[in-house]
Amino acid sequence: MEPTGDRPEGAEILQGMRILIANDMPDLVQGLVTYLEGFGAIVEIVNDGVGVLRKISLGMEFGLLILDIQMLVIHGDQVIKSLRGVRNTTSILIYSTSSRTELEMKGITEPSIQVSASLEEVMEKILSLLKGESTIITD
Repeated sequence: MEPTGDRPEGAEILQGMRILIANDMPDLVQGLVTYLEGFGAIVEIVNDGVGVLRKISLGMEFGLLILDIQMLVIHGDQVIKSLRGVRNTTSILIYSTSSRTELEMKGITEPSIQVSASLEEVMEKILSLLKGESTIITD
């Protein structure tokens, strides 16, 4: 799923950016991985929160973490608490089937988008987040 047509304004920010996607269903995110790589991003995938925390603890830096909430072993909300507890400032976008209301009930205030959103909508949310235009992105 390579990007087609005009590149979204600001997409050059992804060129060379390291992005970590944490999702226990790799087939669900493969299209997103291919799409982001088409804009020059360097994308890695882990299947649970343990993988995220391991990479961060090894000193790996990412410009963006795209995080599922419902994962095996360590859930996304626990990952967020751990990262923020050590003052990690990586931008986080929740990419989940959970609604904004469900996320807020768990105390999650990070920007989010439903996995059913189009790749263009996801890109719009990512660029908005990375440009600092929004701290909360609703469904």
